[in-house]
Amino acid sequence: MARSRLLAALLLAAAAVAAGAATGPPAQEPVPMRATQLSGTLWMLEGAGGNLGVSIGEDGVFLIDDQFAWQLPEIRKAIEELAGKAAPVDFLLNTHWHGDHTGGNAGLGGEAVILAHENVRRRLAGDPSLEGRKADGTPPQALPVITWKEGVTL
Repeated sequence: MARSRLLAALLLAAAAVAAGAATGPPAQEPVPMRATQLSGTLWMLEGAGGNLGVSIGEDGVFLIDDQFAWQLPEIRKAIEELAGKAAPVDFLLNTHWHGDHTGGNAGLGGEAVILAHENVRRRLAGDPSLEGRKADGTPPQALPVITWKEGVTL
């Protein structure tokens, strides 16, 4: 994946988190996704939780966050519409551990390489050494497999 596209996608994710994307209580019915093109192959998707970033190109699909598990069909539908064909998610970046950003991890874990800061993985795994709220019951396929502590270059 081109370095500039990845950087733009990461900046989009940071902006969405900084802007305090609405989380609200999760509904159980999928919400249609709204796509906004940011540049060439870079899109922002809005649906049931925090905003998502997605880069769709000849080199694959890079998704930033995945909202809730029950929202995954709508996310896949939006990606298919943008790609013009069914397209698996190759890489999934979790910006943080909240359910409206990681809820679809289990559904994507078999196809996508999941990346996140090491503390995101630790929280999702229920690490008792971390202070504050813990995620419970995260299945192994939903855990990030590539993590970093101070930085990463892809």
